[in-house]
Amino acid sequence: MNDDLLKQIVDKLDGLDVRMSHFDNRLNTLAEQFESRSNALEKQFENRLNGLENHFENHLNALENHFESRSSALEDHFENHLNALESHFESRSNTLENRMDRMELQLTGFREETNNKLSTITAQVVRNSEQLTLFSQVQAKQDKILEALALRSLEQEADIRSLKRA
Repeated sequence: MNDDLLKQIVDKLDGLDVRMSHFDNRLNTLAEQFESRSNALEKQFENRLNGLENHFENHLNALENHFESRSSALEDHFENHLNALESHFESRSNTLENRMDRMELQLTGFREETNNKLSTITAQVVRNSEQLTLFSQVQAKQDKILEALALRSLEQEADIRSLKRA
């Protein structure tokens, strides 16, 4: 009777061994599938992150180029305007020396013309200042966006690592 009981126990243990082997194979298959899916997701995430980084880099470069071209155009405009004012002042100076009897009339006209031009220049300087402030605000917003994206990236990398460890 002990032999029969031992034989039954051995048969049951063999059955359990087969089941455990089958269970172990399934666990290995699931682990391989998880690893494969995890690697695919990691690559997909990295590609999307690189795409965003390239997009922002291109956008920032475009903004820098636009700012540089506007700045250069403004410098040229001011230089031309200053040269025109300079030559105008010289012309007026010579006229005033030659015509002392009309000095008061010409001086009044010159002052009005200069005031108008200075008002125009001042208005342009104010507009330029506002544009520079706007560019600065846009840059600050983009910096915040990049910072938020970097933070998300770190969080997602931590999540991926914790999933790998699990």
